[in-house]
Amino acid sequence: MADKKITITYLIDFIGWAGAQTHLISILNNIDYQRFNVCVICLRFAGTKFPEIESLPVQTKVFELENLMNLKMTIKTMLQIRRLIRENNTDILQSYMFNPNLMASLVSWIPFKKHMLVTTRRDMGYWHQEHHWWLYRFMNVVTKKVIAVSEQVRKKSIKKEGLNPDKIITIHNGISNRKYTGQERQGASLRKKYNIKEDEFVIGILAALRPEKRHDVFIEAAKIISVKIPGARFMVVGEGYDETKKNIDHLLEKYKLKDKFVLTGKLKNVIPALSAFDISVLCSDSEGMSNTMLESIAMGKVVVATAVGGNIEVLENNINGILVAPGRPDEIAAAVLDLYQNQEKRLEIQVQARKTAQEKFEINHIIKQLEATYLQLAGN
Repeated sequence: MADKKITITYLIDFIGWAGAQTHLISILNNIDYQRFNVCVICLRFAGTKFPEIESLPVQTKVFELENLMNLKMTIKTMLQIRRLIRENNTDILQSYMFNPNLMASLVSWIPFKKHMLVTTRRDMGYWHQEHHWWLYRFMNVVTKKVIAVSEQVRKKSIKKEGLNPDKIITIHNGISNRKYTGQERQGASLRKKYNIKEDEFVIGILAALRPEKRHDVFIEAAKIISVKIPGARFMVVGEGYDETKKNIDHLLEKYKLKDKFVLTGKLKNVIPALSAFDISVLCSDSEGMSNTMLESIAMGKVVVATAVGGNIEVLENNINGILVAPGRPDEIAAAVLDLYQNQEKRLEIQVQARKTAQEKFEINHIIKQLEATYLQLAGN
């Protein structure tokens, strides 16, 4: 007799966390629907129609919950989620990010059906205060398994949450390499749109406009680079906090770099932007496991990134990318200048970058690890 299908319910908050959203969509596009039934519950995203997954055999439900401190709405939502889990006969409830992790724990605290709770850790907790770590300790009482997005995140969670190392595993983000293969010419139209000449050297950053992404460091590096490489252009792709955007505008005005920069805002499809980059820069102070980094190496781009968090699990310095110290625009500028002057080195790193994406971070490999975890938890 064939094993019965396992029912997975994912709980996520789609506001402000593009990385988690991208990762979940990758899972939904690749999971084996012959073995798993899937439901996606989203908090705080009124009116979403989930266009990226509407063709998939996935049930979706949205609950508007703007603030967990709204006790009445939190209890109402908790009861609604419990009802849906019961109706779907959920075997495994998996949550993404802090608020959904907390909600999933509340839902699971008073057992009403035997389901396994899986929570996730997707960043280094750079924004956590002490009470967040203590709340995770509360969550861990009812959590069966914790999935960390990198070994660095796993180690931090063990230390700060007092987790049993056997309870938390690492499953990296993954990408579908076929999506990025053969897309080298996609950047031509974007370059044309922003009047970037074919022979201009483009250094780009694809990241949400948030303080920890350190766009200020990128601009400081651009100031140095533009003196050394007169034909350099800089591209900033992403949206986010208004305050961060204002700071970017202020620095570009201060350093008289506006004519050197293109700010695209959010792009629905980032492949043309990555294709337009000659160098992809990631200068964050903190990273769990960067989707931008994986997308960049899948495109065969050289990444110059800070040696923080999961970055060091993807890049080996001067082999498949360049690692620099955080908060050091001079190191970023020096790395870019070296790559600009040494085309042979750049091409060698590009080859190794793409090889890394294909051999270590292919989504099908990641999905197998995830499915094996589900099957083990369900006893199959």
